[in-house]
Amino acid sequence: MIHLYLSDLLTRCNYDLNRTLLIRHSLKHERFIKAYRDGFLREYTQKQLLHFYDAYDHVIVFSADEGTTAKYLTSYEVRHGASPIVAPDCSPFLLEPYKGEIMHPLFEISNDPLRPYENKLFIEWGRAAVIWYQKGTNKKVITQLVNTNNFIFSRIRKRPVNVPRAQTNH
Repeated sequence: MIHLYLSDLLTRCNYDLNRTLLIRHSLKHERFIKAYRDGFLREYTQKQLLHFYDAYDHVIVFSADEGTTAKYLTSYEVRHGASPIVAPDCSPFLLEPYKGEIMHPLFEISNDPLRPYENKLFIEWGRAAVIWYQKGTNKKVITQLVNTNNFIFSRIRKRPVNVPRAQTNH
């Protein structure tokens, strides 16, 4: 069976796989749930240990999904040397000290070629699901692309899902 990998898509979108970090936020982590629900995903993702993003220029953010799959949420650019941006109405819990973490400068990517896939692209994170971040060079199979004719890449189908057969006039 032939697979389509996230790394294939990232390469086509001109991401340097060696300088791209994949993050999978857990739906079991109360801080993530609250930040995501309140619209502060960037602020939540920015807050990491010192030097966490030093080797990366891009961060591809996922949330955990069923089993070991992950749903693509968004991408950020790491702007080394810049100051992080925090929304003025940011939830106070994200601004409080937490396990020695600091805010890092993550910014939305203008004209990001991955934007059309937000909340539509699913990957297989793999057996190491407890490892919540991995390098962009790791092979992650794209398992599903929803709301775009519902193509499923991990299984072979004779016809794409939800594509009607050609109508004939009698």
